[in-house]
Amino acid sequence: MRTRQRGTTLIELSVVIAVILLLVGVLFIGITAWKNGANQAACIVNLASIQKAARGYQNMNGLLVGSAETLASLTSA
Repeated sequence: MRTRQRGTTLIELSVVIAVILLLVGVLFIGITAWKNGANQAACIVNLASIQKAARGYQNMNGLLVGSAETLASLTSA
């Protein structure tokens, strides 16, 4: 009489692989959202830095960077 060997079947292995792929997909979506949030935060910090620099220029020179007055003074020379 043949004895049945114990082990995993192809269906069980397929289910485990499908679950692992599902978890990897969820993890990938989470990492992508986290990266987008980090990029957005860095962009906000950069914009604030540019704004501070433009206000500093305005305080020192009395006009904004790239204003019409600056352009007129450059072209009238």
